[in-house]
Amino acid sequence: MADHTAHVRDQLDLYLTGALDTERERHVERHLFTCPTCRVEADQASEVALELTVASAPPGDEPDPAPTIAPRP
Repeated sequence: MADHTAHVRDQLDLYLTGALDTERERHVERHLFTCPTCRVEADQASEVALELTVASAPPGDEPDPAPTIAPRP
C-alpha cells in the first residue's frame, strides 16, 4: 500500500503543470485531499502561476482569472 502521509511539496510544481505521470498525479491528489498544509501550498503555487500568466500576457490578452456572472435583468 502506498504511503500517503509523506508531504508532496517537491512534486507540486510538476502536479500543477500536468507534468506527472498518472500514478504520481493520483498520489499527489490523494495527499492533497488529506493534508491541509500541502493543500495550502498547492493553492498558493496555483495563485502565483496565475499571476505570472497574467503578468506575462500581451496587453489586451490577459486571461480572466475569475469569470463574472452577468447580473439578472
